[in-house]
Amino acid sequence: MSSFFTHLIRAFFVGILVFIILTSIQIWTGSVFVLNKNVLLNFLYTEAYSIILYLINYYTVKFLIDRFGKHLFKLKNIVLGIVLNVLATAIGIFFLRLFTEVFVGGQALVQFLSSENPITYWLSLTIAITITSIFYIVYYNQQKQEIAVKTERIIAGTASAKFDALKNQLDPHFLFNSLNVLSSLIE
Repeated sequence: MSSFFTHLIRAFFVGILVFIILTSIQIWTGSVFVLNKNVLLNFLYTEAYSIILYLINYYTVKFLIDRFGKHLFKLKNIVLGIVLNVLATAIGIFFLRLFTEVFVGGQALVQFLSSENPITYWLSLTIAITITSIFYIVYYNQQKQEIAVKTERIIAGTASAKFDALKNQLDPHFLFNSLNVLSSLIE
């Protein structure tokens, strides 16, 4: 359960970052006033979208990692993962929009469904695909580090075994026995 809260906090900070970037773009283009009440509403919407989409994408990637393990980075599995992430994200965005437009905004359900357009999903899908790509990159780097650590452990074990073999050759009992054998051969 603590993993969920860890990811919830990360999602919150991702939402803050996304909000700062989007607000900066809007300020730069002159389409928003800094101290407008819509800014607070935009922050809440950005946080809701970021948290939900982050968790959807995290658990989708986690499912793929659990399912495919180290074979996740085969082309077929990457394509399947991308399709699954985009589909899960689109469904998540649809339900988020449904909630914000119908339940919060008071729009009629029929009007909402008739006005749905794929263009409205573009920005959220782009952000979600970016976050998913970050998940894949992080997992790929973790997997490479684990492989490097295992390789180093094997190398260290081999070196330790060689060292023990050399140490045993210098053991006084071994040396005494060897000298006794040599002296008996010389006689």
